[in-house]
Amino acid sequence: MTVSQHGRLNGVEALRGVAATLVVLYHAAELLGGAKSYGVVPFAGFWGFGRAGVDFFFVLSGFIITFVHARDLGHPASFGPFWRKRLLRIYPTWWVVLLAYGALLAISPTPDRSEQELPHILASALLMPETSDPIVGVGWSLRHELLFYALFSAVLLWRPAGVAIFAAWAGGILLNMWGQLQTGQPYFGGLAGEWLFRGFNLQFFFGIATAVVVRAGIGRAWRTAALCGAAGFLATGMTESFLPPVMHEWPVRTVMYATSAALVLYGVAMLDRYGQGRTPALLLRLGTASYSIYLVHVPVLLVLEYWLRTLREFVPIPAPLAFAGLVVLAVVIGVAFSETVEQPLLRLGRPRPRPCPEARPFL
Repeated sequence: MTVSQHGRLNGVEALRGVAATLVVLYHAAELLGGAKSYGVVPFAGFWGFGRAGVDFFFVLSGFIITFVHARDLGHPASFGPFWRKRLLRIYPTWWVVLLAYGALLAISPTPDRSEQELPHILASALLMPETSDPIVGVGWSLRHELLFYALFSAVLLWRPAGVAIFAAWAGGILLNMWGQLQTGQPYFGGLAGEWLFRGFNLQFFFGIATAVVVRAGIGRAWRTAALCGAAGFLATGMTESFLPPVMHEWPVRTVMYATSAALVLYGVAMLDRYGQGRTPALLLRLGTASYSIYLVHVPVLLVLEYWLRTLREFVPIPAPLAFAGLVVLAVVIGVAFSETVEQPLLRLGRPRPRPCPEARPFL
């Protein structure tokens, strides 16, 4: 069986859109369940597991970075281009969203007005680690992404040292998770426990392992793996949505989500590689816009829910209908933001190809 020559993992790209939409579903349900809104979470709390879209994102990130840059390992010349791409991918769009949300908070500030404190503003803008979330709350996950990129770039500079760093990182994460299982609290305190060795970081390793397996072309039961992974992810989600809470960021659930996501990713990526995957255009479009959807959906939901409360004074709107409307509008606005802001910024930041000598005008 030969590898497809189309060069794109469209199914993997679509999974990014699915993960982002899961997070939108979670926040929309949480917002409507608030005391100022309906006071009851729609669909009996089914979408409480939607926050696990972030778990899926971490596995996806580990996979994509490893899959794309596998040939760059141990090649210092790739360090600069790697960081240029990563910084361009994250920061320009993040700054636009941060500025827009800052303007919204200037009109309706938070109770503690932390968004007006200069150190917090700078830390949020640069996505520097803090014990509190950045001004745009979803940015907490980007701090973990940047940490992963920093450690991965060490493998680009010198592979043996980078592998040793990753091994030490994995050991610290496992120790932190063990402490949480034993006492309910991370083994490490402060930023070491809440950022550097946080259990979520283990999910990058699941993505790395999946990329290694996919590149090696190991296995054949791709659809079965993807279906089992999807079933496992949903089953894990149901334990989160409907069973009594065990503890905050329960390590067992973190591993279950990561394992399930890795199986889905393996199956879909292998189908893509061997030309057997068929990705709907809509899902592919959501995948391309996934970063924008993820960044803008909370501010958009807050504004939409405020308008919804005003509208409900005149028109009775059932909670399920309101929920569906908020989710659809947040996703559509995220896609529009991607096409009008994020993608043009990415094109603007990419280096322009130099013209060939024969294409230069005669002077």
